[in-house]
Amino acid sequence: VSNKDVGEIILHCLSFSKTEDIAYERIKEYWKNLIKKSNSKTEKFFFENTKYLSVEATNDLLIITPFKTCVSRRAFARTPNEVFEISQSSGFSEIGSKIIEALNKCIIII
Repeated sequence: VSNKDVGEIILHCLSFSKTEDIAYERIKEYWKNLIKKSNSKTEKFFFENTKYLSVEATNDLLIITPFKTCVSRRAFARTPNEVFEISQSSGFSEIGSKIIEALNKCIIII
């Protein structure tokens, strides 16, 4: 997949997203369904093979944050020193390149 394709897909998906306050119980249910749909045999297996990347759109800016995946705690932790920002009007290739760069910063801690 090219950087251009990644950038185009991310911007397309963000056009459907919305922000809303969600109760913790709903988030837990969402994760249970996600793990089940991933065909992971166990929750631990899911976390051993998952990278988490947040992409937020604010005005013309994309804020891209890689997360650490802590398998033993089955949790994700933000990496504050590794936040990437790029203009949405930068072009698909540049956005895709930044997404791939951030994805490579995601860490899995076993």
